[in-house]
Amino acid sequence: MENHPRTIISYSREHTDLKDFFVSVLEDVGFTCELIEDTPDSSTEASEQSIKSADCFIGLLTPDQHNKEGHLTCSDATVAHIGMAYNNQKPIQLFAFDAVDVSGIVFPLTTNIAKIQLFKTKFGKSIIFDAHNARQIFKAMLEFKQQIIAKPVKVKA
Repeated sequence: MENHPRTIISYSREHTDLKDFFVSVLEDVGFTCELIEDTPDSSTEASEQSIKSADCFIGLLTPDQHNKEGHLTCSDATVAHIGMAYNNQKPIQLFAFDAVDVSGIVFPLTTNIAKIQLFKTKFGKSIIFDAHNARQIFKAMLEFKQQIIAKPVKVKA
């Protein structure tokens, strides 16, 4: 594996500012990024091949739809991408808005589901770029990178 782990980022096309922020931070931390957005054809063979050839997977779980119980969930395509990463035994790091119901997304290879708090400004606009979120995001990314680059020691028989 190279010094810059190649990661796939799955995100909703409705949240390009969030995606841009994560790509910037990931590159600063030392990842090489490839993107898969939640287009109708994003859970195709091309997405699976991209995930299969990557070192790891990061999912941005944004409140994009309501499930049967009325809870906010991320897009179906992002859930499909998480499943592809899991099936290909990729280390997985998820970042979820605090409003997103993640109870249905539980995989043993998931390192962590880091919660991102959504704050409202006095003008009613939602923001995520605050000090608490930045610390949590950087910490999770650094820990994830350490897990990715840690190489098991081979013992000769």
